[in-house]
Amino acid sequence: MKIWEDDDQVGAEGNGKEHEQYGGGDDYEIEAEPWWRDPATIPPREFLYGRHLVRKDISATIGAGGRAKTTYCLFEAVEMVTARNLTTGKALPHEPLRVVYLNAEEDQDELDRRVAAICKRYRVTEADLGARLVVKSVRDRPLRLAIVKSGTPTLNQPALNALMTVIKRNKADVFILDPWVSFHAVNESSNMDMDLVVKEGLGAIASKTNSAGEILHHPGKPKPGQAETTVEDARGASAIIWAVRSARVFNFMTPDEASKLGITEGDRRRHIRITNGKANMGPLGKAEWIRIEVEDLPNGDEVAVSSRWSPPNPFDGVSTTDMTTGARLAATGISSRQPVTQLVRICPRRPPPHPRCLRWRQRPERPRAAQRHQNLDQEQGVEDRSSPRCQKQRAQVHRSRCRRSSGQTNPR
Repeated sequence: MKIWEDDDQVGAEGNGKEHEQYGGGDDYEIEAEPWWRDPATIPPREFLYGRHLVRKDISATIGAGGRAKTTYCLFEAVEMVTARNLTTGKALPHEPLRVVYLNAEEDQDELDRRVAAICKRYRVTEADLGARLVVKSVRDRPLRLAIVKSGTPTLNQPALNALMTVIKRNKADVFILDPWVSFHAVNESSNMDMDLVVKEGLGAIASKTNSAGEILHHPGKPKPGQAETTVEDARGASAIIWAVRSARVFNFMTPDEASKLGITEGDRRRHIRITNGKANMGPLGKAEWIRIEVEDLPNGDEVAVSSRWSPPNPFDGVSTTDMTTGARLAATGISSRQPVTQLVRICPRRPPPHPRCLRWRQRPERPRAAQRHQNLDQEQGVEDRSSPRCQKQRAQVHRSRCRRSSGQTNPR
């Protein structure tokens, strides 16, 4: 593996001086000392937007075509620069960020339509953006950060310098590359090639510019019978996923989920689940949902726009009393309005208990009969019917009656 020597000039050509990145040399030396550092002096991680983007590191978004990756990332970019939740209007827990979004798949007019639709739907003005958002198409002039030179994968330093310059000029906190396959020209299935371009290319830019990077990537062909995509299904070498610090995946709502939520099949694909499948710097967390809406532009175009969405809570409108009644019905089959004097436990037996046992077990005692029995017990000095001894006697008598009625003369 070889890389060109650093040159901070935008568009500078390689000067022909190459050096071995691996294998060292006569002057290659690693300065290493015994470690100790006061934990109080270690700076905390700088999460910029949730826990997906962190300064000086690269993150990834995985999703097949039509899963609204571009639409949602532009939605997130507008949220970051305005520092507010576009759906609720509430302020986000961070200052307004500066974002550079580069797309090598769409032309500039299409990108402008998508951002304009987001701003129109959520009433975002030019003043709200504050000149902090850069959305640029590089489809006509691809930015290949790594190329094959003389049969060797090589970092393309002029392209890296151009990317670093646009980040520095706009003082960007976040840069987004969409799609990843269009930003390099090396073997996507080679772990060594992808490790080179992601770690030494993008990682170095994120460190030097103190920014967070995001790449949008596609999955490979699904396996037979596979319904959903995971981060491990990312196309090409696994080094892409292992080189990033956070990776999330986009999937359509499944038919089973739609059936449980009462969503029609035609509306199901408008709901997309976002799951973080790799979070080196924190817990994976629960899934998020987005819904695709359609916004009409003044020029007559209909443009897809993302919006945050949450599945309805099945317990909305259910009181504690309702849950208690439901649990009682499930356990006994008796509603709370029916008085129950005693539920006698039926000991496990073979064959199963006679049906009369179950009926007697759940039979409520009439109030007048219960009062009459209580009065007779008091007059005759009979012990309380609820005592363990009395319950045991009643259960034995009842079991013997059930045996006689079912024809069992030899109890076990």
